[in-house]
Amino acid sequence: MKRGLFLLSAVFAVSLCAAEESLIRTLENRDLKVSSVSALPDGTLEYTLADGKVKTKIRSGNYLYAWVPMPAEVSRADAFLRNGSFAQAAAAYKAAYDKYKLLGWDLYCIAGESEALAGLGEKEEAVKRLDQLKNYKLQNMRLIPHLNRVRRLNARLCIELGKYEDAMPILNEMSSGNDDSNAAFAFLQKGNILRRKGELKEASLMYLQAVLLFGKIPERPEALYSLQSVLTELKDPNAAKFAAMLRKEYPDNLYTRRLSGASGEKK
Repeated sequence: MKRGLFLLSAVFAVSLCAAEESLIRTLENRDLKVSSVSALPDGTLEYTLADGKVKTKIRSGNYLYAWVPMPAEVSRADAFLRNGSFAQAAAAYKAAYDKYKLLGWDLYCIAGESEALAGLGEKEEAVKRLDQLKNYKLQNMRLIPHLNRVRRLNARLCIELGKYEDAMPILNEMSSGNDDSNAAFAFLQKGNILRRKGELKEASLMYLQAVLLFGKIPERPEALYSLQSVLTELKDPNAAKFAAMLRKEYPDNLYTRRLSGASGEKK
């Protein structure tokens, strides 16, 4: 789970940064392109215009947000996380957050630190970090993938900790939005909650909605796998139908390989 979430978020971040340059969004919704920008402890931004060398300051409250491409410190933290060096990753993300939280990397760094803490077995602490962002006011639309990562990680960790009531508001919000991938994720996780509670029939209905309501989205293989698995537990003959769908649509997917392994077939 941790590796998959990290890779997905990293792809989002790299694709966004490749085409971006540092900027400050003014109160008039105008992008002020800058060659450099740094945030001072009081929220003041110190910047240099793209075509100049003179440093200028803009106080907190006089701009909407600032954005810089992925800083080297964040890339370094990602490398620690990717390599399983969770303690180093957590420390690196925390340091990067303190430096770049006003420059577009607050969500990303908190998500990364929380993943690292979860990797260290400190899931309760990871959730506490993520809970800070429950009422986050998104202004920079570039950060939508970062916010999605935070919500997904928070929901997954709450479920793993058995805090189902804490996960449900997050999942309800995701399922009511316009993003099919988020909605499918929400149905899938609601199914996981019901399955953990022993409510297999109800869980199968959640998985079924994730399969039938949404097309070719990243969550579909997992939804198909989970649906056939719970139907197998229920001794429902339709399990074979969804297993066949998984094999046909995603022959090389991780969940297809799990399916083959569970059935004793050669991979």
